[in-house]
Amino acid sequence: MAARFAANGALGYLYSADPFFVAGPLGPIVLIPVIMVGDALRLTDSYRYNVPHPTMWLVYGPFALGLGAVLLHAARALAQRVWVDEGLASREIQPRHLRTQLAMVGLVLVPAGIVYGHFEDILALAFVLLGIRSILSGRFGRAALWFGLAIGMKQWAVLGLPILIAATPTGSRVRMLVRSFLLPGALMAFTLAVDWGHAAPALLNARSFPQLGHAALWVPRSAETVMPSPQRWVAIAIAVALGWWLRGRTRPRLLLAAFALVFLSRLGSPPLRRATCFGEKRSSTNRPGSRRWPSPLYRTSVTSRPDREHTR
Repeated sequence: MAARFAANGALGYLYSADPFFVAGPLGPIVLIPVIMVGDALRLTDSYRYNVPHPTMWLVYGPFALGLGAVLLHAARALAQRVWVDEGLASREIQPRHLRTQLAMVGLVLVPAGIVYGHFEDILALAFVLLGIRSILSGRFGRAALWFGLAIGMKQWAVLGLPILIAATPTGSRVRMLVRSFLLPGALMAFTLAVDWGHAAPALLNARSFPQLGHAALWVPRSAETVMPSPQRWVAIAIAVALGWWLRGRTRPRLLLAAFALVFLSRLGSPPLRRATCFGEKRSSTNRPGSRRWPSPLYRTSVTSRPDREHTR
């Protein structure tokens, strides 16, 4: 739904399109080509009615999975940078980039991309890895831009900013912070200004829906809506504390360990292990306890049609 709103020029109303959409505004913009191709070819989807074999998947599926190539490139680029910085090249130790990429396929692409269709998490992680590589290369301006793209895709990427700011030279920290928030801040501010009533709950107080995903162990399966948990602030506090401690420390191992600890701390913060935030719609045939719709990769923001032409 949100992607169709973006394609139709209603960028400020992304969050009124779908109550389950709580990701960053950059994701629907990335999907605009899928909407345009699908409309041009008159492909079907499962927004209003459950279509057993929606033909829009023929466009969205390859497009979304193809974005995994960005993650594989980012993982290989970061591994190469670490291999050089740690002096492994001088010791004639062969790089194992293929193993790194295979790990990304098993740990990220399959669960996030194929099982749940969360291409926005895949892109956000790819941008974070490219940002870390730029930090290790001393290109802090480029790293800030990568982190800005990651935050625009998914808000959890903001946890890496304290580490980026800590690694940046003292005189450039404010400038890098502003550069990181420039793109996502502009997009989010625009949606908040145009449609505060829908954008504010999605961006500032995002809900989770246990019945649309795999609920965490401490969340009752019968719960329909779970509000943000206080543990999210714990993850932010850990990120800020690590950033403060890392000031002046720029060893690659320390930076990588800090990023790992920050993002691992997020595992205990969300009320869901994984919720489908792009568009599995509930209707009279999809209530708690009733038979659910199929859950293929196609459950994404592309499966929707807000304009009158397609809803008649």
